[in-house]
Amino acid sequence: MMVTPLLILLNDRWIEPRFAKISKPQDENFAIEDSKVIVAGFGRFGQVIGRLLHANKWSTYASNISRI
Repeated sequence: MMVTPLLILLNDRWIEPRFAKISKPQDENFAIEDSKVIVAGFGRFGQVIGRLLHANKWSTYASNISRI
């Protein structure tokens, strides 16, 4: 238990930055402009709604911001 804060500090400063992938933000404006429905969050509920809308031929834009 005494070492845990030191391990977290070690992870945050040296280990995680080496394995983190740097990605450019994608230009998502084209997808939003063409969509009639925006689904914010694509978890269990968002997937069900997205499938229903897709089955009824609605154009959708799914936005999901997650750190996982």
